[in-house]
Amino acid sequence: MTMIDHLSLGTADIAAARGFYARLFEPLGVTCLATGDGLAASGRERIAFVLLPLFDGQPASVGNGTHVDFAAQSVGACCYQRE
Repeated sequence: MTMIDHLSLGTADIAAARGFYARLFEPLGVTCLATGDGLAASGRERIAFVLLPLFDGQPASVGNGTHVDFAAQSVGACCYQRE
């Protein structure tokens, strides 16, 4: 099992970011697997990288929209659970 299930980055311009990452990922064999209203999701066989709108509607800044999802066998396997 991999440690990271997927990660997301926030962007003010999903179309521009999608183009940037498409060029970056092409040599790695990563393609856009899904698009929707306000998202673009990429990976090889499964989604591993998602572009989303900024979380708080503020200008782009470090961490605004960043999300890392760790892989676990189950929710109960985690030693920390949000209340």
